[in-house]
Amino acid sequence: MSHNPHLQKPTQRFGATGESVRVAIIALHGRTHDPSVIRRDVVDHLRIPGVTYEVPAAASRVWYPTSFLAPFEDNEPDLSYAIDCIDTLSNAWVERGVERSAQVILGFSQGACLACEYVYRRAGAARFGALIAFTGGLLGPPGTTWEVDPGAFSGMPVVLGGSTEDPWVPYDRMQETARVFGAGGASVESYYRTGDDHRVYAPQLRLARDALAQLPVFAERHRERIAL
Repeated sequence: MSHNPHLQKPTQRFGATGESVRVAIIALHGRTHDPSVIRRDVVDHLRIPGVTYEVPAAASRVWYPTSFLAPFEDNEPDLSYAIDCIDTLSNAWVERGVERSAQVILGFSQGACLACEYVYRRAGAARFGALIAFTGGLLGPPGTTWEVDPGAFSGMPVVLGGSTEDPWVPYDRMQETARVFGAGGASVESYYRTGDDHRVYAPQLRLARDALAQLPVFAERHRERIAL
């Protein structure tokens, strides 16, 4: 997609550089946000040796125009552009020597929904190191069903969760998303807090750190440094 508007925006990188990079996290910001927000709320709290964070910027600060609960066609072509943007970044890391098993797809809010959708669509074609979705879920209108092979996400750590009364991301969609990835063999951990706050919670960040510690690219000495 040569005219992909998301690819016209520069990405930002934080964390490890050069040969010290063991894990690449592609971090997707929320609607109306920019890379600085997910850096403040997530990246700066996940100080893990050997990890680099690549944070793309959505065109016009949105990955797709309407709700993630809308019919898919209502979010096109922007949704396809967003999927292609992640693909492009992921492929570039493979070319740098960071295999997909050492790549993590992470997001908050709209970025979390996009992260879930991207990893789900790549089932069978790519096994990522982990999926971390702070307040997000799979895309699709109410009544959508998701088919998944039992071994599609075999052992992949997945972190989900948010608020039980979130105004934009329904609790039942987050739970359904957890069931879908669990049915595909993922190791799912979730954290939900009662209320309607739309933000990242400290217990979610701890779960994310635990998920990253499970990645096989980290030797035992790295696990000790990651441990809470």
